[in-house]
Amino acid sequence: MWAAIRRREDALRPSANAFETAVPARIRADERFQMALGHAETARSLEEAMALHQAAVKEWADTGLELLRAVEAAEDAYEQEVSAAFAAYRKSVGRNEETPNGV
Repeated sequence: MWAAIRRREDALRPSANAFETAVPARIRADERFQMALGHAETARSLEEAMALHQAAVKEWADTGLELLRAVEAAEDAYEQEVSAAFAAYRKSVGRNEETPNGV
């Protein structure tokens, strides 16, 4: 079980790091964008800030979709591994209950 959790984390780490790294520096550094994100008093102010960096935001969104796909794949693999681990455990417990003293 712990191995499945570790493999899930290891599978997600590169995509998560890529997503965080992909936030364009221009966007992070733009005070108007930061203010719009931080305060977002109106949808219009956020829309205007995002429009300033539309191409960079698209690249970041594309990286976000890659992260989403990686998360989905890792979750599927994790679910299968955990199900297999539980099935093996139930099978081994069932065998031990069928024989005296688990032998």
